[in-house]
Amino acid sequence: MRYTVLATIIFAFLVSCDKKNHKTELIEQTEIVLELEGFDIDSDKRFIQISIENGLQPIKEQLDINAQGKVNFNFFTKRKREVLFTYEGYRFKAFVSPGESFHAIIPFDELTDYTSYYPNLKIEPSENSNLNYQIIKYGNHIDSLINTSTNGFSNDGNVNELDYANLRIREMNKQIADLKSHFNEVDNSEFISWAVSEIKNYAGNDLSLYPFVNGINEEVHADHTYFKFISKVEDDLSYLTHSKLNYLESLSTSHMIMSNVSNKYKEKREELENKGLNNFPIAYDKIKTYLNKKDGEIMMASLFMDTYRVPKSYADSLNGLVDGKLINQVHSIQESENINIINALKSFKLTDQEREPLLKIYDNADGKVIYHDFWFSTCAPCMMEMPYYNKFIESADDTVVEFVFYGVYMEEEQWQKTIEQFDLQGRHLLLNKNQLAFFEKYFDVYGYPHHHFVLSNGTIGDKTNLGPGSPKGLSELIENALTIE
Repeated sequence: MRYTVLATIIFAFLVSCDKKNHKTELIEQTEIVLELEGFDIDSDKRFIQISIENGLQPIKEQLDINAQGKVNFNFFTKRKREVLFTYEGYRFKAFVSPGESFHAIIPFDELTDYTSYYPNLKIEPSENSNLNYQIIKYGNHIDSLINTSTNGFSNDGNVNELDYANLRIREMNKQIADLKSHFNEVDNSEFISWAVSEIKNYAGNDLSLYPFVNGINEEVHADHTYFKFISKVEDDLSYLTHSKLNYLESLSTSHMIMSNVSNKYKEKREELENKGLNNFPIAYDKIKTYLNKKDGEIMMASLFMDTYRVPKSYADSLNGLVDGKLINQVHSIQESENINIINALKSFKLTDQEREPLLKIYDNADGKVIYHDFWFSTCAPCMMEMPYYNKFIESADDTVVEFVFYGVYMEEEQWQKTIEQFDLQGRHLLLNKNQLAFFEKYFDVYGYPHHHFVLSNGTIGDKTNLGPGSPKGLSELIENALTIE
């Protein structure tokens, strides 16, 4: 019954996206069935997260795994979509088409092994079964290729952006060559195209971020030679994927950053300031030049979605520039109500013993901004931040902000030892798998360290990349979280 209701809601949403399209299009029910062989409901986490590609607004659900290790989900669609499955950091992808039943049988110990080639994977015959078999079976290999790259966050100021671009493109091309060599006997051109697209999208994401990771880069602008990388990471897929959307949103963000800091736009910023406008029009004009390409609409919609105050004169300019479905999604995201953390906890499927310590934290912090840090002791970036926390906490006003540290993936002894090692102030709780599942659903906690706000009115705020090593920026975010109604 629960999934029938969910499917009906999703059906209504997808139909509402197309109200302006008067053509009758076939929307069919699609089924997802997973069987996890060897799953133990008493010791293993009872939830799996799925994200179904849906433009700017992916359909995200956290699904129960029953005692037999089975998961069922139904939704309606009129086009082929990528589905991302995530279980405790282990991920795999698959595609589903309208009316298709995707039914996969996966040994649990193979799912939870980063090196697995899924030797006992079984997929029932369906439209995309051959493609999905190869994507799941070889997905870890594709990830291992991508992980050899020089990450976009590696900017330490010693390698300029043009040298990095040349390096990252060389790495991308080598990965593609290695991929085609390794899978030269695979008789599925769609799988190869998808894998090449994954490699290119990750490269595009790294390249979009790199110039802006280590401080303010005032020299790079949208017409800079650096951004020639865009043409080199284009793919030939006819459908969207999660990695493509991540890349395009990062590219849109890079244009927003450049509009705020690039020397090339200094006079334009002054002109806009004199008119009482923010720098949105600069990024808008640059992204508009991409609209003749297939990815330009996503970038433009992302710009509108991520801009806190779009100038009134631009508010309706999306009409005619991008697809009506994207416009509806932008408006839906902008107008969506925030979720109250306590209400979310009360409705989430936890035992009383799991729920009560979490409720206590938020009840005691009523009226305060809550800054969260999710960490574990073998996470190197997590540990690098720890020495900076106490100084920042002591400088903050404890009447308006609370610091909450959630440990994950640790034994209690190691958790306590680490807290004592840094004499770490704030409130602390070691999360079990089901408590972590709550934050995976509502905070999108998958990478670490993860920093997240709950606003002073109790609603769930945004993730932030700022930690205690950026005290000025973090203080400003805390102040903003206090002033939001």
